[in-house]
This record gives sequence, C-alpha cells and structure tokens, in this order.
Amino acid sequence: GTPSTPATNPTVPAPAPPAAPIRFCIQQGHLRRSVATPSTVLADILTAQAEWKASQQRQELLIEALRKEEEEEQQQQQHDQQQQMDKQQDQQKQKQQQQQQNE
Repeated sequence: GTPSTPATNPTVPAPAPPAAPIRFCIQQGHLRRSVATPSTVLADILTAQAEWKASQQRQELLIEALRKEEEEEQQQQQHDQQQQMDKQQDQQKQKQQQQQQNE
C-alpha cells in the first residue's frame, strides 16, 4: 500500500488552511468582526483616522457656528438696548417740547 494523500484519495479531506485570527474593531460607531491581516488592519487604521478627522472637523464647525451665534445674539442685544435708549430720549424730548409749549 501506498500512503493516501488528499490529492489522490478523495475520501481524505485536505487540511484546512490555518485560520487567520479574528479581532473586533469599531467602524462608524458599530462593533464588527474583522480578520486580522496586515492589509485589513491597515485599512481599519486608515478608516479610523479618516473618521476621527471628520469628527474633529464637525466639532470645529459646530464650535465656530456656536461662537457666531453668540456674537449675533450679543449684537442683537446691543442693538435692542440702543433702540430702547433712543426711544427713551425721544420721549424725554417730546415731554420737554410739550412743557415748553405749555409755558
């Protein structure tokens, strides 16, 4: 007898290739399983970096928008105060004119 090999004897299964290690990663906020090969690890790192950069940009935009909104609100308050002061001055002038007319 000759020793049977997977190539010549179909009843002997071929040895399975060694399984790549599985790891967990976060992508777009979701946990997912990934095969740990150098190319997938590198792709996951690049994806995570891109997501982090986009998150930083969104945060900067939100901070800038909030700052602008606060500035506009401050300007509006100053404008309203100025209008109120102008109105009070006008009323005082009218009272003075009425008093002068009545004298």
